[in-house]
Amino acid sequence: MLRRPNFSVPSVVDCAIIVYSGRSPSVLGETAFTGVSLTQGSNTLSLLYDGARPDIRAGSWILDATVSNGTVPDPHGSFYRVVSVTDGAALNTLALELQTNLKQGSTTGVIVIIDNVVEVFEKGSGWQP
Repeated sequence: MLRRPNFSVPSVVDCAIIVYSGRSPSVLGETAFTGVSLTQGSNTLSLLYDGARPDIRAGSWILDATVSNGTVPDPHGSFYRVVSVTDGAALNTLALELQTNLKQGSTTGVIVIIDNVVEVFEKGSGWQP
């Protein structure tokens, strides 16, 4: 996945390599959750779900797919490994602990659970196209 961290500098691109195992070529296996409170620097978040409990466990990966902060375009596009999942205090909520702190946030965003991700290698912006 390629991401430009600063739109005004087209020569700088962040690169993340996502390794899957047994993934279907369709978008099946991706579940989005909107209205997630994201706090930059925190390694926890809470997901509210409807219906069946999402299939997420320690070792799963989530994607911060937040695109804007209010009316300002602010694409996030960062992956996080989940280290623990517990049922939240409120009904139909899950509390997730992440291996690393949220890089962007202090907003309400979108989190996507992506099935069959084995590993994510973040290469950063040390290379230029």
